[in-house]
Amino acid sequence: MSQRLLMPRIGALVVLWVLAVVCWLPINANSQTPPVQRHGHSDVFSQGGISVVWAVLRGADEQTTQVVWRIHLANHADTRDLSRLSLEGVDPFSQARQTLHTAGVGWVVGRVSETEIRVPRSHFSDFPRTEISFFAESDPKSTTPNLNARPAVRPAKIVIYYLGVPDTTPEFNTAEAVKNHLDARVKRLSLNPPP
Repeated sequence: MSQRLLMPRIGALVVLWVLAVVCWLPINANSQTPPVQRHGHSDVFSQGGISVVWAVLRGADEQTTQVVWRIHLANHADTRDLSRLSLEGVDPFSQARQTLHTAGVGWVVGRVSETEIRVPRSHFSDFPRTEISFFAESDPKSTTPNLNARPAVRPAKIVIYYLGVPDTTPEFNTAEAVKNHLDARVKRLSLNPPP
């Protein structure tokens, strides 16, 4: 082939390659990174500004016995862009999910955000895996969390999961004892945060 015929073909291939790269970049730029998965294996979890403390409030029977979580978010580099949390029970066999709690996370500089959640202990027989998912606000300028953001649209940034109620979870007979225990554990964690 003559060089005159070859040059336009090479030019066309270069143009097609540049177009492919330009079209590929926006698709890849919008891809979401998978959430950071952290296994909470005991009744106290504390890492990256997130603390989760468990307790059990005994009732007259299994239906009235409650598992209580205190979720505490410190003003930390890993948590500053978090705007919402969701607590879900998961059946590991069918992958069925049950949303137990959804809440916005309100940030004030120098303060913390804290949420307490109660669920009947009997819930764990059907949904033994618990996932606490933390979502980042899509608009960093927004001060109002979007509580209706669907996880399929906005994937979680951090997921802490548990497989059942940890064996180390203390049980108490009164709500006051549970409150005192959770207060003391969170205070101890805030005074001695893990690295």
